[in-house]
Amino acid sequence: MPVEDPEGVLTDEELPRRTAAGERGASDVLVTRHQPAVFRFARAATESRLHRARLRLAGHVSGCDVCERFGRRFAGVIRDLRESLGEPEPLEETVAVRLRARIAGL
Repeated sequence: MPVEDPEGVLTDEELPRRTAAGERGASDVLVTRHQPAVFRFARAATESRLHRARLRLAGHVSGCDVCERFGRRFAGVIRDLRESLGEPEPLEETVAVRLRARIAGL
């Protein structure tokens, strides 16, 4: 019989034992219980690393002549690409709404 724990009475210590014993669903209960916290931790750690990387990059780029020259060339390539491709087709409203919701949830 699958493990169910709608009231959260099974402990985090008991669920791994039940999983190891082969009880179906015990690991699902554990994952469901802790997944939001794990995602929050992963997102915070990623955002922190990205912030530090942006600061290092900005510090480097602000004083690097090679990066400045490359940046001008890269910007020119992007400008030319945009001009050659023209304006993109507008998204259907339902697609735009779903895309905004997914981006907001990141």
